[in-house]
Amino acid sequence: LLVQQIHSPVKWTQSVRFIVAQQVAMVLEVGPGKVLAGLCKRIDGGLECHASEDPDDMKISIAAAAA
Repeated sequence: LLVQQIHSPVKWTQSVRFIVAQQVAMVLEVGPGKVLAGLCKRIDGGLECHASEDPDDMKISIAAAAA
C-alpha cells in the first residue's frame, strides 16, 4: 500500500476546480500551516481561502463566512 500511495498522484488541482465548479465560494484550512490555502488561491484566485491554526483563527474565519 505504501508503494501505491507514493506512486499515485494527488489530484489537488482537480479537487479545487471541482469545488469551484460546485459554486463553493470559501474554503477553510484547519491545522498548522497555510500551504493548502495558498495552493487554492493559486489555482483559482476568486476562491476565498482562510487558514486557521488555532481556535481564535477559527472564530475569525467563521465570522468571515457568515458575513
